[in-house]
Amino acid sequence: MILVIGAGQAGLAAGRELRLAGHDVLLLEAHPRLGESWRRRWDSLRLFTPASLSALPGLPMPGADRYPGKDEVADYLRAYAAHFELPVRLGTTVSLLRPAPGAGFEAVTLSLGARQPVLPQRVLGTDVFTWLQALGVVRAPVTSRLGRRVRDRDPLIGLGPRGLRRMGVRVVDRVTAADGPLLRTADGRTVAPRSVIWATGYRPDYRWLRVPAPWPTGCPATVGESARYPAWPTWACPSSAAAARPCWAGWAKTPHWSPGA
Repeated sequence: MILVIGAGQAGLAAGRELRLAGHDVLLLEAHPRLGESWRRRWDSLRLFTPASLSALPGLPMPGADRYPGKDEVADYLRAYAAHFELPVRLGTTVSLLRPAPGAGFEAVTLSLGARQPVLPQRVLGTDVFTWLQALGVVRAPVTSRLGRRVRDRDPLIGLGPRGLRRMGVRVVDRVTAADGPLLRTADGRTVAPRSVIWATGYRPDYRWLRVPAPWPTGCPATVGESARYPAWPTWACPSSAAAARPCWAGWAKTPHWSPGA
């Protein structure tokens, strides 16, 4: 069985994909009902993308060109779990995760480009977003001096590279080249991954990949086109329209590569 810890938008989407791949999966959610973290936000909160561009895979979000409010998002997440019959255990907090005797975790390597400042999730017992709201940072126009500074620095909230290293994650520089099954980083190190999760943002650049297949769009094949490239049967990335979609808070549709075992 595969456990998915957290049944928010990312957990639900992952659960659906795992079920479609034939895996036995269980989602664990600390809150008493799905979408609770959205319901607890401030009353005026709305998505900054219309419903038509904010859906999870496989189920449109009601509202078309409307900008859903927080409770509508929460209702959609609950409907998503019901629609795909995802097994969710509510009110379940995971407090410890460790390997069974004789087992172990997969080694994880994180490749980073530009370094970003890290802000703590909580300051003096209060969530950092509450402080940012009170100080006017959240409301600052992107053209203002403060808005430009936040945009240019693009801080991480909560866990950063240092914290990941303490958890056993190997952090390396950006990947600049591929040589067969090996990836090479800008600082000269070599990584031999079994699987790759691609999270490169809105401007993916695949020019450094040397693959025996033409890409008219400059992007690897979508899932539906993968049969055209038998040498790379599991290459996948969103279509050009999907790749241009904005993201939810905490979730984005980004190109990814998942080579076979």
